[in-house]
Amino acid sequence: MKNKRRIPRTKDELKHRWKVFSRWQRLPHRVKPLSTAEHDCPTCHTHYQGNFCPRCGQSAAVGRYSFKKAFLLFLDVWGMGNRGMYHTLRDLMLRPGYMVRDYLMGMQMAYFPPFKMLFLLTTLSIIVANGLNIRGLVKEDAKSESFTDLFGEDDENEKSASLKKSDAALKVDTVSMGDSVDSGKKNMVVKNVSPVQTEIKVKKGEGSSLIAPKFKKFDRYLWKLREKFPNIVSLLLLFLLSGFYYLFFRKMKTIENICFSEFFIASVYFSNMMSILAIVFSFFCMSNSMLAYLLPVVMQVVAFKQFSGFRLKKVVSRMLASVSLAVLTATLFVALYLFTLMGLSALME
Repeated sequence: MKNKRRIPRTKDELKHRWKVFSRWQRLPHRVKPLSTAEHDCPTCHTHYQGNFCPRCGQSAAVGRYSFKKAFLLFLDVWGMGNRGMYHTLRDLMLRPGYMVRDYLMGMQMAYFPPFKMLFLLTTLSIIVANGLNIRGLVKEDAKSESFTDLFGEDDENEKSASLKKSDAALKVDTVSMGDSVDSGKKNMVVKNVSPVQTEIKVKKGEGSSLIAPKFKKFDRYLWKLREKFPNIVSLLLLFLLSGFYYLFFRKMKTIENICFSEFFIASVYFSNMMSILAIVFSFFCMSNSMLAYLLPVVMQVVAFKQFSGFRLKKVVSRMLASVSLAVLTATLFVALYLFTLMGLSALME
């Protein structure tokens, strides 16, 4: 009987807490009330009433230095010492769509700027990937994700293979007719084939083989560009991807007549949310776990649902349509690039 009584109480308590949490999610950020105490600013000597000096902006809670205050000043150098960063991190994890909606509606002082946060998180992800984790592991260069694996070996391997072929071709000489007849072996006549002729035959026989090295160079150029300028490349890719999402989410219930610039700001915040999750999983060395793949997808769906006000089925279908259109466009671009290289190789033949 006691267990039967406890189960409804637990369910009711969970339902009540969920209602309180969902109600908190929809409420905008609340600023602390204005203080009625009077202060004298130590910087400009202005007598005022409130939390900040109206003349120079200095806080009224200025006191003597402590280790806590010194640590907050150290974090402020990296942009993490103010309360806006704390509120942004908390709301991006608990109410991402509602937070972005409040930011676009004018509540900008309560949250950390999106682009500054993007650059800080990108830098932090690089630091974590280079060994700042619980195991001290350095993430290996993920060249397997690039397109070079589709074409086999690298350029160095191809050069060594070509050198071996040329050496083998040079070693094949004409066998003279005056070899040992007593041994009973038949004499062989082999024509000397120069490496230039074999190279011409390979080019004529396999004209499409010229595509591989050119496409590898293009892919490696993009990879090096991503390594040198991770912030710029990620921002450019995010700008292109947000364009596909904007095609399907431009008519929302929460924000009428949303423009592409506002939607791009929302995409930057959602990208920051994904970066936070990636940094956490990388720090605990859980990047290859199933949770590291499922949780970002679920969080992105929740964020778009809160931001757009659509139902879950509508959000999922429009997100799938956006990603499918982006993949199709990228595939067409790669196919056009390959066909262009094939045309150039045919002209060279």
